[in-house]
Parts: sequence; C-alpha cells; structure tokens
Amino acid sequence: MAIEFKVGNKNVEIKFNYRLVFKLNSKLSSEPGADNGAGLVYAKLKSGDESAIHDIVRVASGVTKEDDIIDAVGNKAAEMDESDVSKGLDMLIDAFTKEIENSGFFMRKLKIFKKNVLNSKDQMSKEKDDDKIKSVDALLQTLKDVN
Repeated sequence: MAIEFKVGNKNVEIKFNYRLVFKLNSKLSSEPGADNGAGLVYAKLKSGDESAIHDIVRVASGVTKEDDIIDAVGNKAAEMDESDVSKGLDMLIDAFTKEIENSGFFMRKLKIFKKNVLNSKDQMSKEKDDDKIKSVDALLQTLKDVN
C-alpha cells in the first residue's frame, strides 16, 4: 500500500518498498556506511516522534523546501482527523508504522539494525559506558517487536 501526500505542487505516493529503504539508509544514516537510516526512522516513529514522518516525506518526495514538507505533514494530519489535528498526527504515525511493519524490505533491514544495536550494546558493556548503554536500551525498547 502507499500513503499519498501533496508536497508543494507535487503529488507524492509514498511506497514502503526497497527504494524507500535504500534512500532512507543512504540519506539518514548516523554516519557514512552505517546503513541504519531506515532503522533510526522506525525507532523515531515507535517513540511517537513525528519528525520521522517529515524525514520520510522529504526523502521519498525529493522535495527540499522545508515549509512545503511541514505543510504537507500538517495537512495530512488534519485530513486524518479534521476535529483533532493532534489525534490525526497520531493516526499518521500509526499508519506509517504499520506500513513499515508490513514491508518485508523494511523488516529485513530492521532485523539487521536490531542485531547491530545489540552488538554495540555488548561492546559498550565491556567498556562500562553506562550513559550510552541507557540510550541503547531505550532504542532497543522501540525495537522490541522486531523479530
């Protein structure tokens, strides 16, 4: 399935396919070659951070004008629930999360992402880096349903 947005003057159909996984990994990874952009966006969605929607719309649409992306997300949230935009935003987050969880391409990458996060936690435990371990534990909590 796809989610449609109007971004500026452009109609955009966001499909949660290999192309989107690849683009998110290449544009939003934590560092060059980390290949974790899709995992980071998913973790943001699972924690309720609507900026993940902004990130996905920006990458999927190719639109770089910030105001157009912000307007597109706000308008879509209002479309989801005209009486309560906040509820509409939550519905939009849920819709994006479900689309990702129903995509074999995303789930494959998320399993790899979770494995890499667990490996980095093991390394941090050896180094006794408690602050980083706490943040990794929070990240792992958002990935608890990825199997």
